[in-house]
Amino acid sequence: MIIKIIMLILFFGSMIAVGLYSRKHATNVDDFVLGGRGVGPWLTAFAYGTSYFSAVVFVGYAGQFGYKYGLSATWIGLGNALIGSLLAWVILGRRTRIMSKHLKAKTMPDYFGKRYDSKALRLAASAISFIFLIPYTASVYNGLSRLFEMAFDIPYAVCVIVMAALTCVYVILGGYMATAINDFIQGIIMLFGIVAVIMAVLEGQGGFLQAIFKLSEIPSDVPVTYGQMGAFSSFFGPDPLNLLGVVILTSLGTWGLPQMVHKFYAIKDEKAVKTGTIISTVFAVIVSGGCYFLGGFGRLYDAEVIRNAEGAVVYDSIIPPMLNTLPDILNKVEVKPGDVFFIPAGTIHALGKGIKVIEIQQTSDITYRVYDWNRVDSEGRGRELHTALAVDAIDYSKSGEECHIKYELVKNEAVKLID
Repeated sequence: MIIKIIMLILFFGSMIAVGLYSRKHATNVDDFVLGGRGVGPWLTAFAYGTSYFSAVVFVGYAGQFGYKYGLSATWIGLGNALIGSLLAWVILGRRTRIMSKHLKAKTMPDYFGKRYDSKALRLAASAISFIFLIPYTASVYNGLSRLFEMAFDIPYAVCVIVMAALTCVYVILGGYMATAINDFIQGIIMLFGIVAVIMAVLEGQGGFLQAIFKLSEIPSDVPVTYGQMGAFSSFFGPDPLNLLGVVILTSLGTWGLPQMVHKFYAIKDEKAVKTGTIISTVFAVIVSGGCYFLGGFGRLYDAEVIRNAEGAVVYDSIIPPMLNTLPDILNKVEVKPGDVFFIPAGTIHALGKGIKVIEIQQTSDITYRVYDWNRVDSEGRGRELHTALAVDAIDYSKSGEECHIKYELVKNEAVKLID
């Protein structure tokens, strides 16, 4: 936990430091809003990618569409990369840069107002942007705060407030350039993070093939392929037509988002646009493709923790549990020879590597196995787990140290009972 806190402090500290650094270069309105129209291809491409594939995609869309379409949801990520990134850069990048510079437009409403010489259009564009960016921003903070709540055990409301405050600080300090640099840092974290998370999730399921096998055993609950086995692990999924609609909507919708198109206003030249096109596309393939691929295994984590009181799936709750394996969240107690532990009913427990015990058991009506360390037999099958049943039986108030019996070790001696 100490390491997590240190990493959190370093991350937030770097955000503020970037704001202070960028403040020196923001000497006028153009510098503050557009980075002086001199932002390079790497910063622009990463800023485009992190704005596109924010927590909304990682927590919300990946969980929702991964659960609905299984592994075929990966097509959404690839569509986002080819249509939402590559095609957007090719069609909009150069043209938007040239026109916005020619008109001296700094924002999308400003562009519309000057391009069509209409104050009414400028006001309408401003109102639309303001109104619809509120729920978008809320969803971003919702996703980020849920992740931080899970990782650092910080109340959700506190996460939202702190995130919003930090964002305000570095944006006010350094403007667009501070945002672009911080997006670049976050983009690097996202690239390595999504690869690491996918590897961890697959390892937790016994490997890629074992995860596919488990997914193929889940019958489809989608009307088009209802009851069909293997639909969620198939190439086009349980509902190809609706999947195609999601690919188009999530890929073309970004073309009109002000925070996306704005990146083309600030890029420095046409050469940077060409380079940025390649970088942005590769970034999208890895991050977006990885997010939806990860979400495709969401049904393997179907338990009460992802459902509300009525039993309906809460899609924002699918991805967070995938980031923690059971051993990561249990209390760990360092043991030494002679230690004694009393394990009352309802206490989840396991032995660590290399530990030998003498176990005295009371008779028990039933035992639930909640984790088996990814062990499989010669045919690649794991033992049956009873995770859903165990959720109701576990006493969550117990910790390892509470079960540790404190006693004074006394050397074995003869005891005289009678004369």
